[in-house]
Amino acid sequence: MASRADILPNIASQLHVISRTLYSTCPAHGARIVAAVLGDPTRKAQWERDCRGMAERLNTVRRLLFDALVKHNVKGEWNHVIEQRGMFSYTGLTAPTVARLKQDYHIYLLSNGRISLAGLNTGNVERFVAALVEILGTN
Repeated sequence: MASRADILPNIASQLHVISRTLYSTCPAHGARIVAAVLGDPTRKAQWERDCRGMAERLNTVRRLLFDALVKHNVKGEWNHVIEQRGMFSYTGLTAPTVARLKQDYHIYLLSNGRISLAGLNTGNVERFVAALVEILGTN
């Protein structure tokens, strides 16, 4: 029956509806995990410690990045790096600069200049900043 060309659009439409429902509905097991963690005082305390630890690490990386940018006098204004919050930072780098970082230095971030701070640490911030000095120059 599906070999008839006139009914294929109807079948495709139904499959689209079914797949959209599957992708748009969250599975229940995620909610169960959250309930198990937040419903148990010991697990909840551990989760809160872990969240604090992650936030502190991100703030440390932000400060480390900012300090390195300032120390090396990287061309541009960098206060926004320490004024922002969260796992990501909008660096203000242009798409051509990001392309050079990827091509020449194998440093990856979004073309709009958004970088994941989780990917930076004490072992690679200086490398990132050195690449920026070579590309952007100094003030």
